[in-house]
Amino acid sequence: MPLLFSATHAVGSLIMPGIRNNPVRQLMILEFIYIVAKYTVDDNRSVIWPFILVNEIWDVLTVFKYRTTQYLPFGLQMWKTFQTFQYFILLNQYPDFYILIWLLATVSLQIVSFFLYFLFPPLTWTVPVFDIAPTQAPKDPFSIYSRYMAIGLVLFVFVLHLAS
Repeated sequence: MPLLFSATHAVGSLIMPGIRNNPVRQLMILEFIYIVAKYTVDDNRSVIWPFILVNEIWDVLTVFKYRTTQYLPFGLQMWKTFQTFQYFILLNQYPDFYILIWLLATVSLQIVSFFLYFLFPPLTWTVPVFDIAPTQAPKDPFSIYSRYMAIGLVLFVFVLHLAS
């Protein structure tokens, strides 16, 4: 699954004009992480987990290269964070120290990418939950409601957890 997620993320960058060499760079990062993981992890089944890290490294490098989070969609970032926390829940059932190391590295890069929304705001869209205004377009006046929806969703899940 992580390899498929990495492949779909790389194919998505083929569509954007002017940056056709991005998939080649992503594959180079993927190969580097695979080589490092193959020699540091003693189990071949655990080598698949570092592939999640490729997308996070690429996203952070892209933000620093273009000095904007325009090409880092907030919904995709939230989905990747949700998947990572899902892997943490699975790790609780099947403990493995090597997977924990890779997941901690992935979560740390995801937290860094969330902080990058504050340092390098997007050009044309408002960051939904954080309500960060774009630099080259007017701020969406209705984006504050996404924050209230997110808080409501968290409270709803918390109440469901308490009810069970």
